[in-house]
Amino acid sequence: PAPPAPLSPMTIGVTHTVGVRDFTFVDNSRDTAAYGGYPGSSSRRLPTTVWYPNDGGGPFPLVLFAHGYGGTPSSCTALIQRIAAAGYVVAAPTYPLLSGQPAGPTDTVGWDDLFADNWFVTTQVLNQSAGGDPVLAGLIDPNRIGIAGHSDGAAVAFGAGYQPWRLDIRVRAVVSYAVDLSVVGSYQPNGRPILHFLSDTDEYNPYGQSVNWD
Repeated sequence: PAPPAPLSPMTIGVTHTVGVRDFTFVDNSRDTAAYGGYPGSSSRRLPTTVWYPNDGGGPFPLVLFAHGYGGTPSSCTALIQRIAAAGYVVAAPTYPLLSGQPAGPTDTVGWDDLFADNWFVTTQVLNQSAGGDPVLAGLIDPNRIGIAGHSDGAAVAFGAGYQPWRLDIRVRAVVSYAVDLSVVGSYQPNGRPILHFLSDTDEYNPYGQSVNWD
């Protein structure tokens, strides 16, 4: 389905100071797969860091940020802080297995769970804003939600925005950093804009060939 009708433009060019809040969300409805010597778990534990404008104003749009293979949100702190400073609340979960915690990293075992992780974390963060969290209460506009990701996380963001069986209909826009979109799977145009970054120092070029830029 297409996203809801566009909202009025926001004021841009304002730089906010940024605060940080940590949560640990646990989804007891889904398992974490076994991998290597790790026996798996009957739940999914999702530590989530939220960066937010902390100098007043809002509500602000929410961006769900997906980290890459073997990374965590702290791997992209500088980028995420810049997004938050521009007037966005950024929620960045640490994905089981993809991050290497509590086993891995792997981007094959448990891959499909990452999309449901995003749905779950997005809902939990929206609940914190709507439910009186001492920091996030009233800070998020639930009608303005985007998803961004880096590397494997960019593939996750792409799937959440454009692949029908992975789509989060709340997502209005996608930003992807450093992934070759020609190899991430099928694409169904649906009215959501995408901002895509791929440089000549990334692992893959736009033609799907692995390259060594050294």
